[in-house]
Amino acid sequence: MIVRLIHPLEFRLQRTDQRPKICLSDHAIRATQLDEPVPLAPAQLTDDPNLATIAGHLAKSTFGGALADAPSLSVHHRPQRGSTAEIDYLLSVGDHLVPVEVKYQRNVDLNRDARA
Repeated sequence: MIVRLIHPLEFRLQRTDQRPKICLSDHAIRATQLDEPVPLAPAQLTDDPNLATIAGHLAKSTFGGALADAPSLSVHHRPQRGSTAEIDYLLSVGDHLVPVEVKYQRNVDLNRDARA
C-alpha cells in the first residue's frame, strides 16, 4: 500500500467535517511521477529553502505512513480548529493518547513548535 489515510480524531460523538490526512509511503514513486526529486540531506537543502519545506512535508508523510502500518496502534490526527493548534498524529495505545508532532527543520522554536 502506497497511500495511507489518517482520519481526524473524534471526541464525544462529535463528528468532524475535516478530511483525512493523506500519507504517501513511497516517495520514490512520487519523485518519478512528478519528476520532482527532493533531497533529504541538510547539506543539499541549504541552497533552496522551498525544497526544505517540501522535505519537511515528505518527512511528516513518511512518518505517518509508517505509523499507519503498525498493527497495534490506532493513528489519528487533530486538525486546527479555532484557537486549538494542529497535532500531526495522535496515537491510541490502550487507554492512552500520545500526541506526536513531526518537525524536519534546522532550528526548533520551542514557543512555536510545542504550542499544541
